Amino acid sequence: MNSVFVAWMVEVGIITARDLTQEKKLPLPSELLASMVVFGAIGAVAESETFSAVGKTTAWGLVIATLLSTASSKSSNFGVLQSIGDFLSGATPTPATKGGN
Repeated sequence: MNSVFVAWMVEVGIITARDLTQEKKLPLPSELLASMVVFGAIGAVAESETFSAVGKTTAWGLVIATLLSTASSKSSNFGVLQSIGDFLSGATPTPATKGGN
């Protein structure tokens, strides 16, 4: 089995577990489609004998990055993103989003 395909399946598992535990819902189809496009492009690069190691390393690097991002994501990270969104939309920040809480 192709190493990039296995990395993509692990990535889908991480995305699904993250959404089920943190957001209590299944992942959006766009999340899975985006991962398929990214890993598909990496898989195309990995088919070349010259860039095989680069493609496989990049695929597994993305999996590790997603895992670390999921493990370290807390409400403070979402609060920062929500505060930025409130600022850009001109909305008044609520106490729940002020200061990253």
